[in-house]
Amino acid sequence: MLKGMFIEFESEHPIFFIDGWKVFDFKLEDYPILIETDGDFWHGNPDADTTKKRYHILKAKKNDMMKNWIARRNGLVLLRFWEKEVFEKPDLVKDEILAAVHKSSTA
Repeated sequence: MLKGMFIEFESEHPIFFIDGWKVFDFKLEDYPILIETDGDFWHGNPDADTTKKRYHILKAKKNDMMKNWIARRNGLVLLRFWEKEVFEKPDLVKDEILAAVHKSSTA
């Protein structure tokens, strides 16, 4: 999707935190923007047919909260999209990415 939007990016962007690395799905090359695509099953999307509560969902939520904090601490915007959104509403995802790019360009 990002290639089709002509936005350069790095996949699996690492950021050091305390005693290890947290890896983000994407970092836009020319903007202070990270993107995480959260799998419906592993992250427990309430709008998908995967709502069974399992230990891995709690672990993923804890990791998500940590990544949110790390992004803010490093002055980066973190956009999160559900897997279902990416496949079923790609135009909305693109619009949100472009809005974040525009906002960071004018800041």
